[in-house]
Amino acid sequence: MIVDPDPLRPPPLEVATVFFTSLIKIVSLGVFLAGVFTQSHTLVLVGGVAVVLLDVAAIFARVLNPAFPVLLAIILAVVLDPWYYGVFWASAAFHILGLPTYIARVLTPRRTATQMLIERDPEALLKRMIDNHRL
Repeated sequence: MIVDPDPLRPPPLEVATVFFTSLIKIVSLGVFLAGVFTQSHTLVLVGGVAVVLLDVAAIFARVLNPAFPVLLAIILAVVLDPWYYGVFWASAAFHILGLPTYIARVLTPRRTATQMLIERDPEALLKRMIDNHRL
């Protein structure tokens, strides 16, 4: 029987996924905001589309409840000109609020992946820890 020295160690792919998804969220938000502050339409479009696509992916993965973001996007699309700026800002608002979390996940991806591992299936993790200590 192979004994894992650290049963709380998440798989490397999971750590990489946590790191890169958070990095993509930070970069896409940064590109959007850089476009807004430098008045670069291209950067606003690239960053805005990336931010919206990340939110759509989160909605389809059932991580994000679509009710409030969609309502906010509709309201801001009516208020702002051109309309898609409202959609971009609605998505960006949630990413701005999540920025501290994204930064923490980039700086400590293993810790975040470990927490996700514990939350996902604590019973299986406990069984793995018990099995590893039987000799």
